[in-house]
Amino acid sequence: MLTNISFKNFKCYKNSDINLSNLTVLTGLNGMGKSTVIQGILGLRQSYIASKMREGLLLDGKYIELGNGKDVLYEKADELRPTIGISLTSDVGKYDYSFEYEADSKILNNVNSEQAENICDILSSEQFIYLAANRIIPQIRYGLGNNKDVDKRDFDKSGEYTLQYVDAHGSDQIDQSVDTNLNMEINKWMQEITPGVQPVITVNQDMIYSDLRFAFREGNLKTSAYRAINVGFGLTYVLPVIVTLLTSKPGDYILIENPEAHIHPRGQRKLGELLAIAAAKGAQIILETHSDHIMNGIRIAVRNEMLSKDSVCFAYFYKDVETFEHLCIYPKLASSGKFDYWPDGFFDEWDQSLMELF
Repeated sequence: MLTNISFKNFKCYKNSDINLSNLTVLTGLNGMGKSTVIQGILGLRQSYIASKMREGLLLDGKYIELGNGKDVLYEKADELRPTIGISLTSDVGKYDYSFEYEADSKILNNVNSEQAENICDILSSEQFIYLAANRIIPQIRYGLGNNKDVDKRDFDKSGEYTLQYVDAHGSDQIDQSVDTNLNMEINKWMQEITPGVQPVITVNQDMIYSDLRFAFREGNLKTSAYRAINVGFGLTYVLPVIVTLLTSKPGDYILIENPEAHIHPRGQRKLGELLAIAAAKGAQIILETHSDHIMNGIRIAVRNEMLSKDSVCFAYFYKDVETFEHLCIYPKLASSGKFDYWPDGFFDEWDQSLMELF
């Protein structure tokens, strides 16, 4: 498990350490550095899988496109020849990666070639899933991936291949202690988003496409299956998140951006609960969110003893008004689900609005 990531001269960070846990919730205003935490991991990961670690940091690859060196250098770096550093600390040890700054290059060369041989588990793990904020949207057809990769839960950063995975593994039992399968659990959790909804997935291997539709149960009756384009964004957008969390396993590394997008507050709260369940099963989840409902779902899960308070880390990112440095603080969560303190700007807009209204 990753316990810390630190940066030197990388994007908005001069020198910063960010603590991580089983379930890490990255919060804060836009532009405060939350995405940079995830991008640091993804940059190293895509460098490894593209066999570029011997060369250096690959800025444009499978997961992210960051441009070139001048796009990722901390603006106020004061060294004559600055280096860009990303360090990962796990429960096994610390892994330091330093790269030479080159303004127009899309690969930043290693400062020390030996670091290419010192690989943190998250970079080489086959149990790695990243879902970007820009996921699949309602459309007529979806593409298919390589079957072997999809079987390993390589869902693409858009989550497009979750449809192919569900078609192949929908009858798989995902909890040995309960008589249920993946399809049943998907229906159960999707109905927390919209009561009665049931995804209907069809895969055509010959034509290399998958089809997503949604039916609705109304009492004892079931409606026709409507194309995703006729149902709205939310159900399609959230399906890859639910599939990813339901299929999570011990040792997984899961990075998710904005799982709450296009979802009603009730559904967001239940997603928070599902995130806690996946973390309790042994997956490490790093989550970026702007949703207080996601946060409250996690808090309630801790209160209900579904996940230990010590397995959750809430990180609040902000900019110091005097130094303009990007910083991070960690409100501590008690077993009751309450925080030890509530920083200004940390999901307090509801209270601010109420004060204006009343």
